[in-house]
Amino acid sequence: MAWLWQADRSLFFLINGRPGGAPARDIAMAALWLTSGAACWLTVFGLGFVLGGRRGRRLAVTGLVALLLAHAGAVWGLQGLAQRATPAHTYAGVRLLAGVAMPRFSLPAARVAEACASWPLLRRAGGLMRLLAGGLAAAVAWAAVYSGAHFPSDVAAGAVIGLLSAAASVWLLGDPFARRRGAFVPLPARARRGRRLPGPGRA
Repeated sequence: MAWLWQADRSLFFLINGRPGGAPARDIAMAALWLTSGAACWLTVFGLGFVLGGRRGRRLAVTGLVALLLAHAGAVWGLQGLAQRATPAHTYAGVRLLAGVAMPRFSLPAARVAEACASWPLLRRAGGLMRLLAGGLAAAVAWAAVYSGAHFPSDVAAGAVIGLLSAAASVWLLGDPFARRRGAFVPLPARARRGRRLPGPGRA
């Protein structure tokens, strides 16, 4: 397992050690700010509940349950069990982004868990939402390492928790994009006693 931790450390310093200039710093700051407290995902699901009709309400409720499961699994569950120190508390020379609050524990990356719990549902909305949700999820996964807050393995663990949370939410509540049984499908009329329904070729 030593080689795995060494690869994790090397990949962290490869990402964190490349300043990338102002554009990279601004992108990381924007991604972390938008996903602080799951604000972006809560806003999207809230708007879907208000403006999206029946399907939007189903998507919003499923997404909110997925977010709750991801947060519980990451922050209330695995972080307290693992209690892994952040890179900034483990190694010297870690570059930190000014104004970014460091999490108490590193494993897993909670923001990535919340992003990966939301993305599988939002991507099925299609169009621009699919691109925005996927782009933000990828940006926050990169920013979590770039900012010095998490190791790459923390990001991977957060992604697994998020994807499992999304799958568990769909399993519990049903697929919000699936057509309900009997919905929008005309039911055949029943024949009265002693009377036949007209069939093909009958008047």
